[in-house]
Amino acid sequence: MSDDELIVKITNYLDKKAIKFLVDNNIMNSFLREFILDDLFKSIKIDSNKRNEAFKNFLINKNLKSKDDFENYKIKNGWNNNNIESIILKPLKIKSLAEKLFEDQAESRFLARRKDLDLIVYSIIRSKNKQLAFELFLRIESNEYSFSELAYEHSEGTEKITNGMIGPLYTSQVNPVLMNRLRTLKKKELLEPFKFEDWWVILKLENEIPSDFTNTIKQQMCIELLDDLLSKKIEANILTINDYLLRD
Repeated sequence: MSDDELIVKITNYLDKKAIKFLVDNNIMNSFLREFILDDLFKSIKIDSNKRNEAFKNFLINKNLKSKDDFENYKIKNGWNNNNIESIILKPLKIKSLAEKLFEDQAESRFLARRKDLDLIVYSIIRSKNKQLAFELFLRIESNEYSFSELAYEHSEGTEKITNGMIGPLYTSQVNPVLMNRLRTLKKKELLEPFKFEDWWVILKLENEIPSDFTNTIKQQMCIELLDDLLSKKIEANILTINDYLLRD
């Protein structure tokens, strides 16, 4: 369906008052996303085995152990027999659609984003006391105490409960300031305290894990490309809808 056809379909489906309500309440983007996906899903066929597996996984994830549990869950969430299948199968349909449209582009996107998809494990100690931070650094550097011991005893952030260790995380998930510092380190190297926001921070690079083009990464790249497509379609249609609302 072209963008022009989509707008015609929406205006046939909703009156101007309803469209204005969606725009004014900042829910038009979400509405358009579902509207576009529903149209794209028409090209996706889910075989019975995958359908049964999706239902089985749903029941396990929601801890629904009996038919009564399932019926009560449907009532609680306002589901009915007409929409339940589309709701449960939606994640599978999105995955299948993304792979159908973008499987041949997934590796190129991975190569372009590879640096952000590498995994990193690091340790951190945060303290608001500059003098203490440098004292802890010297103790670790001299092997008087381990990093994990001092992180547990003195770190003032949530990393305290993991003895200072963070990860593995995608490098794109790490604060850019910290990531820039970590990129200067070799494995197991310690970085002397530096000021970061309200803290004095000690960093240690524990491990770096280069990303590979696995099936999971391939699926992720396909999903990202689908999201990009949806965003472009939504942006184009929002402009058309705004023009439509300005007409007398």
